[in-house]
Amino acid sequence: MTGRLEETSTFASGYWFIGGVVVVTVILVGLNTVLAAAAAAKLGRAPGDPDSPEGVVYRWLAYQRDGDLEAAYGLWDESAELAASLEAYAASTAGLSFVPSEQEERLLVEPLAVEPSSARVKVLWSRYTPHFPLAAPLPKHQTTIFTLTRVDDAWRISSVDRWPTAAP
Repeated sequence: MTGRLEETSTFASGYWFIGGVVVVTVILVGLNTVLAAAAAAKLGRAPGDPDSPEGVVYRWLAYQRDGDLEAAYGLWDESAELAASLEAYAASTAGLSFVPSEQEERLLVEPLAVEPSSARVKVLWSRYTPHFPLAAPLPKHQTTIFTLTRVDDAWRISSVDRWPTAAP
C-alpha cells in the first residue's frame, strides 16, 4: 500500500498517554495547593530591622491590629497633627485604621525612599474572601504612603497621605 503509513498505535497506547497527562496534572495541582497554603499562612514578612522605616510602619500596623493604641501612638512624631494626645489619636482616623476584619488580608510594606532624615514607605493593603462563596465581596486593594522623620536617632511616623477605609 503506497501512500499510507503503517498503523502502529494501539488502543492501549492512547490510555497510557491519557494516564500520563492525568498524573502530571495531579502532581501540578498538588504542588500548587501546597504552595498556596504556605503563602496563605504568612500575613506578611516582618522587615529584618524593626527600627528601619518599613519596620516602624510594620510595627505600627501590628499594634493597630492588636488594639494596642498606646504602643501605636508611641510611634508617631510628637509634631504630627494626630499626636496631640492618646485620646485624640484613638478617636482619629489613625486610631481607627487597619483594624482586623472577617476577610482575609495581606499587607505589603516596602520602602519608597529613605534619606538620612526622612523616609517614605508604601503599604499595599488587600482584603479578599477565600474560597469565593457566591455572595463574597470582590477583592479590594488600597495603597497608603507613610512619611517618617528621624527624631533622636529613631524613625517616627509624621504623616499619611491617604487613610484606608474601614473595609477597603
